[in-house]
Amino acid sequence: MEWKNIYRGILMGISDLIPGVSGGTIAFILGIYDRLLESISGFFSREWKKQLGFLVPLGIGIVITLLLFSRFIEFLLENHYEATQFFFMGLILGVLPYIMKQAEVKKNFTARHLVILLVIGAALASMAFIQTDDNVAPITELSLPTFFLLFFSGWIASMAMLLPGISGSFILLLIGVYSTAINALSTLNLPIVLAIGAGVMVGFVVSSKAISYLLEHFTYVTYAAIIGLILGSLFVVFPGFAADTMTLVTSLVTFMAGLLFTLWFSSPKKTDITSEHNVEA
Repeated sequence: MEWKNIYRGILMGISDLIPGVSGGTIAFILGIYDRLLESISGFFSREWKKQLGFLVPLGIGIVITLLLFSRFIEFLLENHYEATQFFFMGLILGVLPYIMKQAEVKKNFTARHLVILLVIGAALASMAFIQTDDNVAPITELSLPTFFLLFFSGWIASMAMLLPGISGSFILLLIGVYSTAINALSTLNLPIVLAIGAGVMVGFVVSSKAISYLLEHFTYVTYAAIIGLILGSLFVVFPGFAADTMTLVTSLVTFMAGLLFTLWFSSPKKTDITSEHNVEA
């Protein structure tokens, strides 16, 4: 068992609780993104036992976070919203040099890649202007219609979770079930948690195979899309500048902390994805 994946799972779990921050981005920061996709795909194959050593500790960390940190995240967003969002902006921005180095942007990107990057980045950034209602009353009782709603919400959100730059929680917020998910985790409403979780599992299988295929056959186009998603997500996470000086200073400190944290983890020793995916289209 790769028990160090527990702390990685904790970090990914925290990010997945925040609207605007992607667990895929954290996986990139930690250098396990490619391994994550392969393990999820491999778990649903004949060689599923080989993936347990990687996935079980990672899953333990994520579950610990979802159960223990959901209320803490609610507290931070309610009482220190700007500082929390700036911390995650630092995390997101700090991963860009690592990804650009992996993709060898100067060598491999053409005008086509830049257009893809800008279009996707602008499309995601436009979501920052979409009005979302995070005060929607949470669903607490499960019926057949609500099961299908929560199942497909989890499915769509899980696809976003694996893509760097797109937040599964933000997708849930857009759909209107974010408050339901957080409330279910905080109160251990198992029927609701299982309905969303079932959709998440199905979505992981589908999206991991799709993303792996794209990275293998359309490597630099996929990198261009990922960089665009990450840049666009900065606009989604950006909370605006606070009016009071203390909050502004605190936000600057948390931003630098997030940035330095990312740069520290994004070392040359991490997995070089481009060495494994050499087909470009």
